[in-house]
Amino acid sequence: MKSSQANRQAVNSIIQGTASEIIKCAMLLVEEELHQNWDSEHPCPRLLLQIHDELIYEVMDTSHTINKFARILKYCMERRTMKAFGISIPLIANLQYGHTWGEMIPFYYHG
Repeated sequence: MKSSQANRQAVNSIIQGTASEIIKCAMLLVEEELHQNWDSEHPCPRLLLQIHDELIYEVMDTSHTINKFARILKYCMERRTMKAFGISIPLIANLQYGHTWGEMIPFYYHG
């Protein structure tokens, strides 16, 4: 029984460590992309909080700004992160938005 628990913990620590590295990489890639491609017309989205595999940003509430940021976020969290890690298994970022964390609803970006 202790042996199987130790095996589960060993496997889980590898999975959690990898997930942690992926989200840290994604955060850096998003910041890099924002600094390179965000215009000065609207305030740049700002990372407020990272919890496990979630990133919470503050974004100006206009349809143009939200769509532009969604494109950057999806691109970095999916394609650029896959490339950075050299993996072929698709990473899928589910986007949500709302005025408060409790009001979040799914955001479907088709781009």
